[in-house]
Amino acid sequence: MFYKSKYFQAEKEENLLILTIASKENPLNNLSDDFSDRFEECVLNATKEKDIKAIILIANGPVFSAGAFLPELMEQDEAGANRLAQKGANIWGLMESIPLITLAAVNGLCFGGGLELSLCCDFRIASTRAKFGQTEVNLGLIPGWGGGQRLVNLLGRTNALDLVLSGRQFRADEALALGLVQKVSKPKDLLEDAKSFLAPYVVKDRKTIALAKKSVGLQLKVSQNHALKEEPALFAKSWSLENTKKTINDFVEKNPPKK
Repeated sequence: MFYKSKYFQAEKEENLLILTIASKENPLNNLSDDFSDRFEECVLNATKEKDIKAIILIANGPVFSAGAFLPELMEQDEAGANRLAQKGANIWGLMESIPLITLAAVNGLCFGGGLELSLCCDFRIASTRAKFGQTEVNLGLIPGWGGGQRLVNLLGRTNALDLVLSGRQFRADEALALGLVQKVSKPKDLLEDAKSFLAPYVVKDRKTIALAKKSVGLQLKVSQNHALKEEPALFAKSWSLENTKKTINDFVEKNPPKK
């Protein structure tokens, strides 16, 4: 066992870390302040393991996550709510910023903060049983962990507004049509399909993966003009990696120029 808490457990499987949310005390897998602390610790530990290239985030049972732990939120004043939101946004954002490929395999209900957590992953696949919803508005709230911004990036402003303002629930086939998920699987095949989905990526050099994620993620933090100026320097770093020249030489030897 790589990591175990009362909220989830994580196990290494070759170059993957499979993080399974499974809380006996909270079958809705709500995301509490303590959950986020344990989650951050596990993910940061994974980045220190040289043989791990990707994280699959999945859940045991019919619920991926129903979102924030509301009893904890009810105890907060505005400053406390802001602290929880800032902390959650920073920790969920780890999935976006770490030098590992991340995939959320959604097997059931994925509402509110649970959807926001999945949005931080590089990829998402869903089982036919999955049901999604950016449901905060139904409680008089709005997304606070970056969901609104990431929905705009993924789906465009109009589709994002539809989901955020309506708080409606929708199934995996609509999530696929919207571009929210990349694949829909049978429930029994979800984890294996997640592994197969990642297979073309995890064969790549880990340092190259890190640079590619950093490059593609630039526009989440800076303007396009600034990102265009930074990308050449990241390319140069990829050229300087230890394995790059060997990889290029091997490719040229197998594919000599045609005369």
